[in-house]
Amino acid sequence: MITASSCKKDKSGDSNPANKTTTIAGIVTNRIGTPLSGVTIKAGTETTLSDASGLFMISDAAVESRLYVTGTKAGYFKGCVSAITKINGITRIEIRMLEDTPDFQTDLSTDQTLTLTDGSALNFSANSVANSNGSIYSGTVNVAVKHLNPSDPDFAFVAPGTDFSATNLSGTDQQLFSYGMLAVKLTDISGNELQIASGKTAGITMNIPVNLLTNAPASIPLWHFNETSGIWEEEGSATLQGDKYVGTVSHFSTWNCDYPTSRATVKGRILDCANKPLGGVRVTIGQTYAYTDVDGNYESYVPSATAFTVQVNEPSLGLISAVTNISALTTGQEYSVSSITVTCPAYITGTITCSSGNSFSGYVTADWGSGNSFVPVNSTGNFSIAVPATITSASLMISGVSISFTQTVSVTLPGTAGQSVSAGTFEVCGNTSGGGYISTFTLNGDGYSNKLVTINSNPQFASAQYQIGDAITIGYVTSLNGIIETSFPGNTTGTWNSLVDDLVLALNIDGKTYLQDDINLTVTDYPLVGGKVKGTFSGTLIRTEVDQQTGQVTTYNATVSNGSFEMIRIADVQ
Repeated sequence: MITASSCKKDKSGDSNPANKTTTIAGIVTNRIGTPLSGVTIKAGTETTLSDASGLFMISDAAVESRLYVTGTKAGYFKGCVSAITKINGITRIEIRMLEDTPDFQTDLSTDQTLTLTDGSALNFSANSVANSNGSIYSGTVNVAVKHLNPSDPDFAFVAPGTDFSATNLSGTDQQLFSYGMLAVKLTDISGNELQIASGKTAGITMNIPVNLLTNAPASIPLWHFNETSGIWEEEGSATLQGDKYVGTVSHFSTWNCDYPTSRATVKGRILDCANKPLGGVRVTIGQTYAYTDVDGNYESYVPSATAFTVQVNEPSLGLISAVTNISALTTGQEYSVSSITVTCPAYITGTITCSSGNSFSGYVTADWGSGNSFVPVNSTGNFSIAVPATITSASLMISGVSISFTQTVSVTLPGTAGQSVSAGTFEVCGNTSGGGYISTFTLNGDGYSNKLVTINSNPQFASAQYQIGDAITIGYVTSLNGIIETSFPGNTTGTWNSLVDDLVLALNIDGKTYLQDDINLTVTDYPLVGGKVKGTFSGTLIRTEVDQQTGQVTTYNATVSNGSFEMIRIADVQ
């Protein structure tokens, strides 16, 4: 199978999202599950950043019935996830991002065949790659290519779009069953993206998993993924040659060899051994997955006319259910799976209070060294988070989004399945580190004249974390008004300059992102965990724009002055 990307309206969603909202909460990681910080998360018109633990939350997002969320970060392919929306609730998602480190570095001035270890391949004719302005590129080409095998355990989590919603050549909605995908990114030695030249094509060869080969059709449509709409779009076809599909494409992103069907919907509920609803666990459903809500319910689209399996698979919690086999469903059918009961985990419980009566949203995160889990919360009151029953020392952190609050406590996990341990009560409106979190800066240039940006006292994230292995501190302040992202050497006060030191400063305002050019940053306060890291910054910034039609790069300069930041220091990590 083979994949790519394009743009089209999602016909599967409601056309009138008025008065429909959800809280989007999730985690973004690399392919092996390591959390990624500083990832730009976008859902519709809403944007935020993942924090130091890879977590993100967007409250009260206006939504349709199908949610589409993307994550972008330098060094990675774009992460693209879709899910059925929990209207007026919490829609929980997970974004796993693939590194775009080049797998090949080659000169494409001659015919080239680039072959992966599993036999999948790319075939280029001479001089068939172009710059963004359309001119033929000459020189070394970095080729990042990832074969996404439907038989791999993580396929459901890394496949773009998650739910395989598609539109065929006649504009009809389809549900896809994948025989494999290929994600491809071409760049020059400076990191500028390249593409197949106009009027040229490239060959693509996709290895077919052994378990799918018997039923593989002789010819299959090719689909490319539209990263704007989150919908797969039909373009061309591939033919079966031995144990591979072979076709040609006119552009690269992610290409997919999929068999199209109509759509059905599957629903179900997950219970623990005491018949208690089990929220926040992943359920693998055929080639996709869904998270259970607080009532243990899950829901997902599936292709009709195709049998599939359902299984809970959370090895870090010791929760692996028996496989439930579901026969093929009919077009438009909504099928309810019998409740699945799994072994009881242990639980950490607690209570979140706010003496001022303000609303609270944020996370509860448990970390026991060999694993971790989190639950999003969007109100005060009681919480419960599933953990393994291992009598292991663990840390529990309460992090506020609507209110700047972080507190970490140590707990010992229960040793018996089904048991709970209380972490106590957390008063989130009486932060002992004092007051709100107010960060500011003033911009001049690039159309701004003394533009004062004030990030209010309740930012979505305001945290700094010392990365022990890298000997740097990474910090973020984000809100609707602006974003400050920084990293600086060590875990102490001091002054650094971006031209000579390992210093990063990024500012975002009005959808524009500025990076350090010649910036001075001073950390004035570096307290113990739980206190406020404070600092100031000033200097010159740079912003670039690329004209997608001509490839022309335009650089904009600005100055920043009177910059200040406040971030709560959270626990150090390796």
